[in-house]
Amino acid sequence: MKNFKTRLETGQAIILIALSIVALVAITGLAVDGGIVYSSRRQAQNAADSAAMAGSLARIQAIEGGTPYTTPMRNAALARAASNGYDNNGSSNTVEVFNPPSSGFYSDCGNPAFDCTQYVQVIITSHINTFFAPVVGITVMDNQVQAVALSKGPTLEPPFDGNALVSLKPTSHSCGGDFILGGSGVVEVVGGGIFVNSDNDPCAFKQDGCNVTLDATGSGVSSVGGLNLNLNCLENIIGTNITGADPVPFPPEETVAMPAACSGPAGQSTNDKNTNTSTLTPGLYSKGLLFDAKYTKVNLQPGVYCVKDIKVTTQSITGHNVFFYILPGGGFSFQGGITTLTASNSGDYEGLLIYVASNFSGAPQACTINGNAADLFTGTIYAPYCNITINGNSNPSGFMSQVIGYEVKLNGSTLLRFVYDPDDGWKVLVPPKLGIFK
Repeated sequence: MKNFKTRLETGQAIILIALSIVALVAITGLAVDGGIVYSSRRQAQNAADSAAMAGSLARIQAIEGGTPYTTPMRNAALARAASNGYDNNGSSNTVEVFNPPSSGFYSDCGNPAFDCTQYVQVIITSHINTFFAPVVGITVMDNQVQAVALSKGPTLEPPFDGNALVSLKPTSHSCGGDFILGGSGVVEVVGGGIFVNSDNDPCAFKQDGCNVTLDATGSGVSSVGGLNLNLNCLENIIGTNITGADPVPFPPEETVAMPAACSGPAGQSTNDKNTNTSTLTPGLYSKGLLFDAKYTKVNLQPGVYCVKDIKVTTQSITGHNVFFYILPGGGFSFQGGITTLTASNSGDYEGLLIYVASNFSGAPQACTINGNAADLFTGTIYAPYCNITINGNSNPSGFMSQVIGYEVKLNGSTLLRFVYDPDDGWKVLVPPKLGIFK
């Protein structure tokens, strides 16, 4: 009996050793093959990233060249993936290129926050043969990775994110406010918000008293610094208020080239005593434009006016399809009369009504509009180194304008209404953008 038990126990040991060897091989297989799969996944992810970027770049280049982009985009992505070891052979790997993406966040083409056609997706699926894992029945392991790249070509976009009212002053230390909401009426901002670039922590934006109401329901105030609001009438600020916004560079990157009109010839004025009307032609006005009571009506012919400054006192000023380039050191002052001005509707200055050039040295210029209910300004007013003050009230149609200054102060007496439509305003060329979104 003793010999029988010994032989039985010996057979059990052989079985246990065999099972242990299988388990060890399986564990080794999982470790070795798992490491190989992990390394392959990293390689595939790098390949997908570079392929998505290559496809995005090819898309932008085709758009800039005015040619269809689908084929060159796909070919560039596939070529880059192949150069990294993924040749889309259909057996060991497949490479798929989608524009817009077929899955994920950027595939939602109904989301108004982005344009889904500006994103290129590359999906790489690879199959890795195992070495040890077949012991446990695993002969192939699969990897699938994807990369999404932004492929935004050069576009014309409203400056400063399409905010209707912008103060560009980058910093201050007093509590005077860099954007001041004052007066005794209602300020309405429609179609765009208010952006305050100052990093003044306590009071970049200042609510000056409780006699004024700001209605910016659709957007509100975005400020790099803080908001100095009156605790007794917080309800007078209607809209979403945001602090800690991203600042923009100053002096601003958005510039306007000096027009040819600044090299002459001089603009001309013809007068009609019978109608008490003066008509001005585009050109250089090196002494500025001074509109006083000599002729009660002034008509501005369409075109570009290069001027030292603009001063309006009592006349009725009308100009359609006009652009004023104010030379460094100058500003504008609309103090009376009735002003009806609409911006250029084509060419290099499309949508731009007034630009105040500056060398950004010394004290900022003063730029003032004392509005009345008959005034109408349509187009962008861009005065990056002017302290802009807008007093009085406005046409019910409002300032059909984007107003951009260094400091901005509003002193409405009844209603100041700013209705910003990007189609009526200036747009700047935004360079192409590329970037990976995993």
